Amino acid sequence: MGDHIGLTDDEIELAVRLGGEVGGGGPVLRASLGKGALLASQCLVIANHYLDQIHECPSQLWEVSPELKHFQRQRQRRVKRKAGKRERKLDAPVDAAASGEPRASESDGEEGER
Repeated sequence: MGDHIGLTDDEIELAVRLGGEVGGGGPVLRASLGKGALLASQCLVIANHYLDQIHECPSQLWEVSPELKHFQRQRQRRVKRKAGKRERKLDAPVDAAASGEPRASESDGEEGER
């Protein structure tokens, strides 16, 4: 990564040489993020985004054991069931007796009046 001035020819040569040695002789890519001022953190985010686009990594580095798959599926089902119970609880009508609200005959406080 350079700055607003850019890298010198010596720095570029060093980066290409070191990148070739460390990367196993693969290509060294050069890029510019433009002439605008950016924070170093922004430059890293942008560079990582584009590197992720060209990176060729297997989707799975190792096999997952059948036992672990079983526990993962169990956990997913459990989470779905809990979410469903919460939704049903929120959608259920409120029962007046269960909520502690007085009934219509008890609300006016006069039981024997006709």
